[in-house]
Amino acid sequence: MSSVRVLHLITRLGPGRCSGLGSAAGTASLLAGSDGSDLLACGPAGASPCPASRVEVPHLVRDISWWRDCLAFAELVALLARLRPAVLHTHTSKAGFLGRWAAWLVNRTVGRSQPIRTVHTPHGHVLYGYFGPWRSALFRALEAASSRVTDRLVAVSEAEERESLAAGLGEPGQWTVIPAGTGFEPGASGPGGTLARERFGIPRDAFVAGTVARLEPVKGVRHLIEAAGLVRRKSAVSVRDVRFLVVGDGSQRPALERLARDLGLADVVVFAGFQDDAVSLLEAMDVYVQPSLNEAMGQALLSAMARGKPVVAASVCGITDVVVDGATGLLVPPADPRALSGAVLRLLEDPLLRRRLGEAGRDLARRRDETGRPYFGSERTLRLHEELYAGLLP
Repeated sequence: MSSVRVLHLITRLGPGRCSGLGSAAGTASLLAGSDGSDLLACGPAGASPCPASRVEVPHLVRDISWWRDCLAFAELVALLARLRPAVLHTHTSKAGFLGRWAAWLVNRTVGRSQPIRTVHTPHGHVLYGYFGPWRSALFRALEAASSRVTDRLVAVSEAEERESLAAGLGEPGQWTVIPAGTGFEPGASGPGGTLARERFGIPRDAFVAGTVARLEPVKGVRHLIEAAGLVRRKSAVSVRDVRFLVVGDGSQRPALERLARDLGLADVVVFAGFQDDAVSLLEAMDVYVQPSLNEAMGQALLSAMARGKPVVAASVCGITDVVVDGATGLLVPPADPRALSGAVLRLLEDPLLRRRLGEAGRDLARRRDETGRPYFGSERTLRLHEELYAGLLP
């Protein structure tokens, strides 16, 4: 058997644009829990210290570049032929496409006696919310073709699995649902809300609705800012000041800051930028808002729920697996600022509803599995992956 048990492949391993959550953090967590025989391969951009040995794939980048992608494919073929890992586990779309086809080529040429088994975790599909109809159709076709050369596919939520299967991505027997471990411990909390508010000049008695997100179109933060204007006008009679806290960074930040200024919300919407302790800033929020156009599960959302924060979220993909409208949170249609503002106002005006939803959401996010482990915890995520790998190995 190969000395490399699992080779994880991801385009970039860095802190992201909002917090220590997401695909990169999840991959790093799997490596941290390995027995030392696992390796990481990733592109040069955004690389960060990793608990396992790292192999750089020089031309592997996030953006589409036919020339660089062809070079990256050749580099991956050479790497896999040299290392011959027992399992190649690819993460996210670009690394998943190039890596799985590189493994297929190696298996058909030099690896016939000991084929590389392949696992792919999309960390959320790209069927809608990211691109226009033609580009979405192209990615759907590429993912459908790639699923045919994949041993196992991992979804982070049951909704992601359902929507992927409905789009023709893989077969039911290929899919396994393993929630992305949030890494929080039950009862964990960050710095007090007062200290977090002081850090960004937010009055301690203000009503704060906030989000933690990459500032990219798919996260829907534009619609939250538009909703902030509606909330501000309709809550004018309230004795409480209203603020919106946006934690994260990304390509849309200048446009979003400009939108806030144009709407007269420069003193209402607080842009915190990238924060290493982004999740701890949830303590500064009275309500957590997830306005995404597409979301596989929402780790920041679950972290907010685990801390007893009432949530308002768009009714998309994996969010609907954890937010039950009126029971564990409030759901609104995606890209609907009016509905979003209405839900935030409803929570602003009804402290008993905030408390009820916050407690129910906390119970769901902190629930335990049959072994007593936190259902959404990183320890359970690691165990389920180990069982998946064991089922593929001789």
